[in-house]
Amino acid sequence: MTTTGIRLGKVGALLILLATALTLLGGHWASYLVTPVPGLYLVDLLFGVGSLLGVLLLPQRLRDLGRLSWIFVGVWAYFFAFLLPEILLAPSNDRYLAIRDAAPFIYLSLIPLTAATLEGVSLRTLIWLVRCSASTMTFLGFLVAAGALAPFRIDLVSPSSAVLFFRGDLLGIGVGIAIVAWGPWTSVRVRQSLPIQGVLIVTGFAVVESRSGLTALLFAVTVAMVRNFRHSRSPVMPLCAALLGAAGITIQVLGMSGISHLTSTAVKSLTVPSETSMPSETSMPSETSMPSETTGLGDQSAPGPTGMGLSVNPLRSSTVLARLETWTLIVNGLTRDQSWLLGGAAGSDYLYELCTGIPEAPDYVVHPDPKCPIDDNGIHPVLRDPHNFALNLVLTHGLVGLAVFLAALIFPSWNARRRPTSGLPISAVATYLVAGLTFIIGGSYALVPIAFFVAWMLKISAPVNGSRSHIANQ
Repeated sequence: MTTTGIRLGKVGALLILLATALTLLGGHWASYLVTPVPGLYLVDLLFGVGSLLGVLLLPQRLRDLGRLSWIFVGVWAYFFAFLLPEILLAPSNDRYLAIRDAAPFIYLSLIPLTAATLEGVSLRTLIWLVRCSASTMTFLGFLVAAGALAPFRIDLVSPSSAVLFFRGDLLGIGVGIAIVAWGPWTSVRVRQSLPIQGVLIVTGFAVVESRSGLTALLFAVTVAMVRNFRHSRSPVMPLCAALLGAAGITIQVLGMSGISHLTSTAVKSLTVPSETSMPSETSMPSETSMPSETTGLGDQSAPGPTGMGLSVNPLRSSTVLARLETWTLIVNGLTRDQSWLLGGAAGSDYLYELCTGIPEAPDYVVHPDPKCPIDDNGIHPVLRDPHNFALNLVLTHGLVGLAVFLAALIFPSWNARRRPTSGLPISAVATYLVAGLTFIIGGSYALVPIAFFVAWMLKISAPVNGSRSHIANQ
């Protein structure tokens, strides 16, 4: 390989690491940093270009990656056989929506290239990247919860509802991944830090508000306790983690945190407005001011006016019922249409049709027009995700698409399960999927980290010069 190719490979690795760090640190708002190209966001550009530079590194690793990543041939075949024709044949005004519906498979198709690009990056670097990025997200969430940092909007982030430092579902995922990352390691010269794990557990339960975020956090804490026990064989460490988790839950349930006075005007301004405060139908806002359904405002996880705790958001109980009702409509509609196998076309309004019986969705939902139960009452673009990754994939891609998606995650996880450092990428992907049962994970804020962690699994599984890459890259 030429010197230029090696240098470009290093640039690609740097771009991938930067994209991953941004998504783990910032969540929604970081994934909506704009570029001069309309519709192209910075994180997507960094990750895409960085992964494509892996083509320069493939010749020397094609044999190893080919054996380990054969499942991605299915991803490529599915994309080119089913999704690409739908994207090309979609009307020009729906093509962007079709690409967005196909995004999970676009990111999955890049994973072998991502793994090739990351080959020269040490595992210590990957671990510390995750530790620092996810812990910084936790720290920023604490500052916002304490009132020391007020969320705000800037022109570099679009849509305008992607507020900087907004606390949503991704905060729980980020804190959970940080807790696992600060755990024990074998065969890698990275030390565990129980004090940092303890601080993260208590802080996480104190500042995470959304239900899906709390579910992800509980799952990650459980994984961390199991890993601690397997490493030490002492019941003290998992017991301490369990006590810290119980203390955090107590803070959430009883609202006994010392920072529960959070009622600043900046935080209040991010709440979902009540129906009585909705603008009239004649005062339609501009498209640039529309909240996206993939942001915290769309999933109704915005902070409530009474501060922290499980009772802060009065919309929570209603969103549970709205989700169940929407999912029931989807299941009944797919059964009625006999479309379980392939689902609806990418870019179509199939979710809106199953909810309302109307085949074509309007540009914006305006109360009291028909809508999905899970959709907000405000004026905003029509919801395109039922807040359940499995149902969303079946809705657009059918059981075939869901099987391809899960296989692309399960096979590398199974293959890497006995390798050192595999606990972090496997549990991180699982944490996203657990949260995705009630949360949207179709955006780059989730797909970039998922693709990064799966590429990590391929990296530690592939032999390099007769030895394992996880040993060669300590």
